[in-house]
Amino acid sequence: MSLPAWLPAALTEPDLVKLEPLAWAAYQTSFKAGQLMPKFKIGAVSVERVPHVANPNREHTYWHAVTEGSPEHTRIKAIKERLERVPWLRPFIENWAQCLVWWEERYGSKHWNLWHQAAGHVVIVKETRTGYFLKTGYPVRVHDVASWVRRHETAKKNEPRLVKLNAA
Repeated sequence: MSLPAWLPAALTEPDLVKLEPLAWAAYQTSFKAGQLMPKFKIGAVSVERVPHVANPNREHTYWHAVTEGSPEHTRIKAIKERLERVPWLRPFIENWAQCLVWWEERYGSKHWNLWHQAAGHVVIVKETRTGYFLKTGYPVRVHDVASWVRRHETAKKNEPRLVKLNAA
């Protein structure tokens, strides 16, 4: 499978120290304050602009997307593969109908998975009372693909309306 035409190039800087500011700049361009936010289904997807607890020099949503771990304050090291794909966050949301889409209940709220198998990437959007919120995005490792396929199939069985959503 090839990458979709709507997907921009990933960042390719091999030096992690140089890559992180490039990813931050790409994120700031994609989610600039005051510009129209990307739409998912019928609502705009917002980001959390407050500083992240583990890195007060970066916005919460950005830092959450380029790191992993729990609790939040332990997310101190950016992950190269996540940094490289920061330019993909907004296009995934804007082109959600080109992805496999389903929701899962997490921590008492609905989290929408926007997964494109050929790209090997997923973006997670949380549904709120007032719209949608970008949670994170990350590569789906090859050995996890079968699990993601099962999760999607299970969601479609449990929520028949998802079949129509994924046919768009």
